[in-house]
Amino acid sequence: GVGAPSLVAEVEKARGPYKHTALGEAVAVAALTDDVPWMEACAAEAVENRERLRGALKALGLDPLPSEGNFLLVPVPEARWVGEALRERNVNVRVFEGLTGVGDALRIGCGPWPMMASALKALKEVL
Repeated sequence: GVGAPSLVAEVEKARGPYKHTALGEAVAVAALTDDVPWMEACAAEAVENRERLRGALKALGLDPLPSEGNFLLVPVPEARWVGEALRERNVNVRVFEGLTGVGDALRIGCGPWPMMASALKALKEVL
């Protein structure tokens, strides 16, 4: 669509984070129904990378919260500052401030291990 930038910005907020096309949806359905072994291998790799990331974060003295998803929530003092420093190093994380029972934290999404290794290197520099 086309519109005033301020209006488009508001519409984008309402669309949510998961934007996809009909073609993308068809591909996802096919992957989940027609190629189950591939999908299971991808899921197993995601779990392996998440747990490997958990171990690496613990080695840095951090304590990620339990997770069954494709991300880890990691309590970090001054999370806003750490998140900004990571973005300067091309690592995108979500910053949460003042979570009840947690405090400041970073949500670190798990991806292919080379990407996670780069994120860990940046995090070591920042910490």
